[in-house]
Amino acid sequence: MTDIEPGWYRDPAAPETQRYWDGEQWVGKPVDINATPPTTPEPLPEPVVEPEPVRREAAGPDPAMAAGRGSLGDTRMPLFAIDQKKVDRLLEGKTLAHPGQRLVARIIDIIVVLLLNAVVNGWFIYQYFDALMPTVRRIMADPNADYGTELPTRAYQLQYTILFIAILVWFAYEIPSTVKSGQTLGKRIMGIKAVPIYAERMRWGLAISRWSLMMLSLACCPIGFVAALIDGLWCLYDKPFRQCLHDKNPGTMVIQVPHDELRPKGATHVPPTDPR
Repeated sequence: MTDIEPGWYRDPAAPETQRYWDGEQWVGKPVDINATPPTTPEPLPEPVVEPEPVRREAAGPDPAMAAGRGSLGDTRMPLFAIDQKKVDRLLEGKTLAHPGQRLVARIIDIIVVLLLNAVVNGWFIYQYFDALMPTVRRIMADPNADYGTELPTRAYQLQYTILFIAILVWFAYEIPSTVKSGQTLGKRIMGIKAVPIYAERMRWGLAISRWSLMMLSLACCPIGFVAALIDGLWCLYDKPFRQCLHDKNPGTMVIQVPHDELRPKGATHVPPTDPR
């Protein structure tokens, strides 16, 4: 088609129109096949170029991202951004327990569990010391003799039995009451309770997960006491829910019991009598 003279011809792509051929390509706007074409074809409109989307940085930083930057500078994504509106919604109508209340409640619970173990494990503890007495007597009779560090087999068996029963006693004391009301005896005395942050109520899985993390920290001998101490003190600095480490995985927090729950069941509020 390069041999065709320039002029107006029927457009092969749209036979109902005619278009100008400049000898190499179709140019200009097409016109109706029955219309009289102009001497010079009307040029096609310039293509519309969509503007590039405005980048977020040009419009200013997002407030949620800016809240999480802290001392890290201009980070693209916050590492520990806190959605304050979501936190306020989760804490609506709730007051977080003071760390001192949690500490006193835990001390009370430890005392109660020890007393329960003294009752349930008392006979096994007596048998354990009875199994150790022959070794103790030999050492007292000749302190310079080398008796090694091996305990009698029966003492080892009783040691594991006592530990297993102690764990069961702690489980029976802590888990059912936590599932039922979020309160052990210590928490009930201090007027606080454990509640799930993202669930409607405390379930067995949450309570067991929470307790098992406390139990494992104490079981990590010989640093169990240090691990338990770090776990308990974590709520002093944790934000926004003042969680201890054992609260993190199950997603729980400890709050003060609302006043309407402190009122005995069946009790009604009696308005003051009119002094007139």
